[in-house]
Amino acid sequence: RPEYLELASAPGANRIPVRVAAIQDQGIHTMVRLEVGASSEVRSFAWAKLRTASAVPAPGSAFACLPPTRCALYAGERRVP
Repeated sequence: RPEYLELASAPGANRIPVRVAAIQDQGIHTMVRLEVGASSEVRSFAWAKLRTASAVPAPGSAFACLPPTRCALYAGERRVP
């Protein structure tokens, strides 16, 4: 869910490199479109929903943080405890 995706400027645990592709101010929150994957052949996009203006990154490189408490692992369409 986009509201659980956090952004950081440095690498760390549970962080993946992304490129900030677009920033949309929507009043009470800001939607940030992230490009995931360095290869031009394999690109995915994700959205981050930020509630504070101070958390909005500049366009360019960043890291998406996946908080462990908000992640679930699935195998064969079943959640792994």
